[in-house]
Amino acid sequence: MRKIDKRGKPDNFTFRIYTQEEYNKKIREGRDIMKKYPYFICFVPILSEEDIIGVSKIISNKLVSGIPFGGLEDYIYEEVPAVYIKESILGFELVIQGYGGKEGYILEIRSYLRNSELHDAKEITVDITNYIASLLEGTEKIKILYEEISGKDYIDISE
Repeated sequence: MRKIDKRGKPDNFTFRIYTQEEYNKKIREGRDIMKKYPYFICFVPILSEEDIIGVSKIISNKLVSGIPFGGLEDYIYEEVPAVYIKESILGFELVIQGYGGKEGYILEIRSYLRNSELHDAKEITVDITNYIASLLEGTEKIKILYEEISGKDYIDISE
């Protein structure tokens, strides 16, 4: 059963699964069924006295059961220090970048590039910054800079 919004219309967040018969009817009538593909993004600002390797270990233990970050020597952001997890996790790419100190770090999570090659689908951006921040809340040795992300919804979906 499809969820409805406050006005009684189907919400935009519930996926509709068509039967083969319904799908064939829509095609015969000339109505497109546009595929939608979520592109996830997350930018969590973090302060810590730890260096980037220490922060990556803390975040790794909290979010991905200790899968190690690496690649500091790869200079993926040229002059900005950055570490990343080399393989995608559930279709996500994880990067921590920044100089630390007063400038802090940014935890970036986004859809893995190989997953965004769908040309027959409309991309929908799903910002999960506050969701990820809530998962990290209370973690020792890091502080989430909520004042920098306070204007965002818990999960923001935009087309």
